[in-house]
Amino acid sequence: MNEITLNALINLFAIFSAVSESGKEKAVQSFSLYLHQHFGIFENNEYLRLFEELLDFYGVGGEPAFTMDMAAQARDISTNIRSRLQKDEQIMVFLRFLELAKSGNTSKAEKLFEVLADVFEIDEAEREKFQAFTFHTSIDQIDFPDFLVIDNRSHTGKHSYNHIYEKNLSAELLFLRSQLIGHLIFVLQGKEDLTIEGNPVMAGRFYAFREGSIIRGARISPIYFTDIASFFTDIEKSPSFIFSGEEIEFKFKNSNNGIHRFSFMEKSGQLIVSVSAIPSFQISDQVLS
Repeated sequence: MNEITLNALINLFAIFSAVSESGKEKAVQSFSLYLHQHFGIFENNEYLRLFEELLDFYGVGGEPAFTMDMAAQARDISTNIRSRLQKDEQIMVFLRFLELAKSGNTSKAEKLFEVLADVFEIDEAEREKFQAFTFHTSIDQIDFPDFLVIDNRSHTGKHSYNHIYEKNLSAELLFLRSQLIGHLIFVLQGKEDLTIEGNPVMAGRFYAFREGSIIRGARISPIYFTDIASFFTDIEKSPSFIFSGEEIEFKFKNSNNGIHRFSFMEKSGQLIVSVSAIPSFQISDQVLS
């Protein structure tokens, strides 16, 4: 990510901090974590100093330098950097802003959520899931198949979310699968000493959970990406096309040498060889059901 894009993101973070009234200390802490997790940049750096200056400019903890339309500013900045961010990076920015607003006035930040969702083309259904992931206060708010909960409680009754019982886990781990990103995300609610890739997991902060990732804790069994991802794998999935050949035969000129007549069909990773009466060769599309 180049300097122009990063500086634009710093501005967006400052605007969200001002509108959501997150407080300067919380805003700095959240932005510092973003720099560390996404760019490997640690505290006491020029970006953090610039961020603190912008917090003062936009009026976090005081009065803004001058009156401005914060929503319009956010739209202009996010529109300018949209093409510079991959889709999963756009989603991560959106989620980090939701997380930032959680410590402030969420209702005042709602307009900015709408602006960013519109610019980053996040539809209403996905946006609702992201907000439920961040702000939920009860299990009923995450009752969708794209959520998975790990805790030490017995979840009785009918529900759509996935659940794993872990008797030694005193907190709650919530996972979310979104079609907009190529990996899972998770958040820890409560107190539990856990690590991911050797780094401590902070409660209330979301993390990417990618292929090969492992969550570890002294009192629980390791949680592997493959184990969690298996809950979100569709059991019945048809191939996007069928590759088939019927009555294929080849002979060299003036010779009986060549390929004997045969037919085949490749579907779902299985090769089926058979004999057909109509000679032809084709690749036929199949509509997914």
